[in-house]
Amino acid sequence: MPDTLDESSVKNNMVAESLPNREAVSRGNPKRRGTAMWGKFFLAGILLALVLVSGYSGYQAWRINAVLTNAIESLHEQMEQQQGDIASAQDAVAEVQQALKNVNQTVAQQGQQFQEWRTEHSQGGWKIAEAQYLVKMAHDQLQFMHNIPLAITLLQAASQTIQQLNDANLAPILQALNTDLIALQQLPIVDVSAVYSRLLRVNKALDILPLTVAVPSAAPQVIPAVTSIEALPWWRAAAMNTWRSLQQVVKVHYTPGNTLPFILPEQQHYLYQNLHAQLENAMWAALHYEESIYQASLEQTHMWVRQYFVQDAEVTKNTLAELAALQAIHLQSPLLTLSALPAFQAYFAQNGNT
Repeated sequence: MPDTLDESSVKNNMVAESLPNREAVSRGNPKRRGTAMWGKFFLAGILLALVLVSGYSGYQAWRINAVLTNAIESLHEQMEQQQGDIASAQDAVAEVQQALKNVNQTVAQQGQQFQEWRTEHSQGGWKIAEAQYLVKMAHDQLQFMHNIPLAITLLQAASQTIQQLNDANLAPILQALNTDLIALQQLPIVDVSAVYSRLLRVNKALDILPLTVAVPSAAPQVIPAVTSIEALPWWRAAAMNTWRSLQQVVKVHYTPGNTLPFILPEQQHYLYQNLHAQLENAMWAALHYEESIYQASLEQTHMWVRQYFVQDAEVTKNTLAELAALQAIHLQSPLLTLSALPAFQAYFAQNGNT
């Protein structure tokens, strides 16, 4: 027991002796104390840097996450809008397909109806209708345009079309066409272009016609015979001498009632203008087959040329002869009704077609 206490007391004494020694050592070495302090500061700086780096990294991660989130939401919205557009396009395509389907059905129905109609009407019916149309055109050209050559050409084309068909029922139509062709070929054909050219030449020749300026001789006046002025009283002899003097100053000429008035020199250009206007009316009438206007204009021009211009001049004689020749031309041929039109109507009535 005493030995045990001695050992513990010895150990305690040794520890107590060592502690003061350590404190003395540490107090006695200041360099080691500064190194330990800087190490603490370094560790604290590293920890602070780690904290800042970690915070910045977290902020950047949050920011990137927000940008990605917005982008994803925008993509979702665009996808929804595109899906809506695709749905609308699909609806439009469906409507177009339905419309095409309806059109195809309509075309098929019309094609079927056309085939049925074509079955009912043979190819001969088409040619007969074509010939009738040509005859109608010939009738219009003859009645309204007075174009006989074109009417003959159209009737010949209609006759050739009918001749291609071997149908005995078309014989009356062929006979009527031949009759109309013979009648048209016997009509006088007026070359309107040639008539217009002749009128144009006469119109140019008017400017060189010599205008007459001579006054027509007056009818001789019968003066009652007087035996002798000396036998008259003085006052009556004086009156007779005065009357005879006045007759030498003022002369009165008498012209028939239907004679045109004289033209003064300053009014001559009006006469030429009126002549040109009359011939221009005749040219218009020739182009439009207006027989009455054509003849009236030429007659008025002919009368003025005979009245106001020198008749012995060669250009006046030529102008009057050309006007007379133009007056002999008749623009309108006798009206002719084509007998082929009633023949077509009778054929269609007989065959039950219109």
